[in-house]
Parts: sequence; structure tokens; C-alpha cells
Amino acid sequence: MVEELADPDLEELDLDNSSLSEPDIIALARAAGKHAALKELSLNRNAIGVSGAEALVNAVCSSTSNLTYLSLQQCKLDDASLQRLASLLLRKSRLHTLALSHNVFG
Repeated sequence: MVEELADPDLEELDLDNSSLSEPDIIALARAAGKHAALKELSLNRNAIGVSGAEALVNAVCSSTSNLTYLSLQQCKLDDASLQRLASLLLRKSRLHTLALSHNVFG
């Protein structure tokens, strides 16, 4: 999964329904945060978890990130994960779209 980010020209990465675990998401987030060309990341239907959500926030808000689209639909995100992701709205980032439908908030 992180190998896909070895291509310096990669702009979109779709890992929907890839059976990624929370540790996988954390590793991916660290790599994605350093990948300046990546603009769209889709992780729908994966187990993100609270730590994964926090790692994604840090990646998106890193100075090297140019991510503008992040999709985390049907990831079984809960209120704790939502709190981490909500911080994206308060921090400076280039993110324009954050898709969170079909999760278990509230």
C-alpha cells in the first residue's frame, strides 16, 4: 500500500475496501503527508480508528501535503474519530472535500 506512494507523480490513490487496519492507515498517512503530488485519497470501507483519524489529520495538515480531497465513507468512524477529523476544519490545510457519510456518529 505505501509502495503506491513511491511514484512521485501520483495524484490520486483509491484504496477503497482494501481491508486496511488502523496500523496500515497510520503508516499510509505518514507516507501520504510527505507526498507533495498526492491530491486525492479515498479510504472508504476501511477500519480507520481514532489513531488512524489522528494520523490522517496530521498528514493533511503537514506543510508538504497538497491533499484537497479525503474520503472516509463507511469506515465505522465514531464520535472520537470525528473529533480528530473536525480539527481539520480548524487547522490550516488545503483540504476542500472531506467525505464522511455512512459512519456511526452521534
